[in-house]
Amino acid sequence: MAQILDRNNNSKSLVISQTSEAVNVIRGIMVMTLIFVHWSPGVFERLSIDYLYVTNPFFRIATPGFAIIFGLATGLYTFSKFKTDRQNALLRVRAGLKMVLGGVLILATIKFLDVKASGHSMDINWPVNMFFSVLLYYVLALSTMPIWYYFIARFKYMEVAAIIGSMLFFASAALVHKLLPSSEGLIGFVRLGGLMLEAKYNYFSMSGSVFMGIAFGLYIKRLIEKEQKADHLVIHGIFVILMGILASFALGESEMWFTTDMTTVWMNMTYFGVIILLFCFALRYGSLSVKSPLNGFLFRMMSVFGSISLRMFVGHGLVIPFKNLMVSVGIPYGLALSIAMALFVVAIAIPVKNNYKKYYGVN
Repeated sequence: MAQILDRNNNSKSLVISQTSEAVNVIRGIMVMTLIFVHWSPGVFERLSIDYLYVTNPFFRIATPGFAIIFGLATGLYTFSKFKTDRQNALLRVRAGLKMVLGGVLILATIKFLDVKASGHSMDINWPVNMFFSVLLYYVLALSTMPIWYYFIARFKYMEVAAIIGSMLFFASAALVHKLLPSSEGLIGFVRLGGLMLEAKYNYFSMSGSVFMGIAFGLYIKRLIEKEQKADHLVIHGIFVILMGILASFALGESEMWFTTDMTTVWMNMTYFGVIILLFCFALRYGSLSVKSPLNGFLFRMMSVFGSISLRMFVGHGLVIPFKNLMVSVGIPYGLALSIAMALFVVAIAIPVKNNYKKYYGVN
């Protein structure tokens, strides 16, 4: 009997380990995609290459994709902690909130110093210029996460509740856009609040994507409890992708894949399907006993990047503003960019090296 229990525990531990690695790999892919998308315009503009029209359908996954993965990790890990150890869960949420909020404040400080150094004056909408970014959404998300759990935990099948929650958030985004006046006529912090309700990183649309991930994470958690892997969902992922693409044609909005700045509900659905596929492939590849040296190294590196994705997410957003500040105080553009990039690389290289050694036992 003891041997059977040990074998079952080992089997479950292996499933948990491989699932965690797969989640980190997808987080790593998404954060690297996000960094590339945010930094690439400056590179390609200098090369006079108009690439956005072609790449928009693929690279636009970065923001909703990271939101979905954020939700996946929330459903898989954080909500489980809320159930078993609420105090520990709150500590983890607060730690993430402090990191993101710190990023928002540092970014605002750099922008403020840049304005002063360049000799410009602050206009009436300085709160928007200082604080509006995708980071501000994650401040709101982490602040309201305990409320999310409170409502979802009231249902027997939490993943179904999360899907309903996603639908309600997307519906709320549509209603806000239709019923409330535009925030263009507002000023100061009131305008900032209006933007967080209707603009690109608005609370409702972003939370709709996050709740897709929460549902997926909760479903994965349910499978783990049964000692099952979630690598059988390839067909489901393809189906979701096709449904999103077909919806764009059915609504006569297929051109928006190449033109619009904000993602639509059917785009988010398509990207959700992509995340499902990537997770299944990562889980299957991670389960292989033999991996090629190059692919195995890249797989491990994506996993390590995923383990510090929040730090990378916050840090990369400071590079360009810090470069702008240095340019404003008289440092040549090339040198300013090199310094900003070098600081980011060093700040990331240290935890990457430590985590690689920790997880894989290699320096």
